[in-house]
Amino acid sequence: EERFQRTHESINSRVLWFSVLQLLLLCATTLVSVFYLIRYFHSQKII
Repeated sequence: EERFQRTHESINSRVLWFSVLQLLLLCATTLVSVFYLIRYFHSQKII
């Protein structure tokens, strides 16, 4: 029972950190894409 509890907590912790990492990578990718598109449109004199 105690071993199961430790395993369960370990898995929950890993899932939490994996989700946080995914969210950070998604935000970083979005920011890079937005800045790239802004720079592209400025260079094309669209904006």
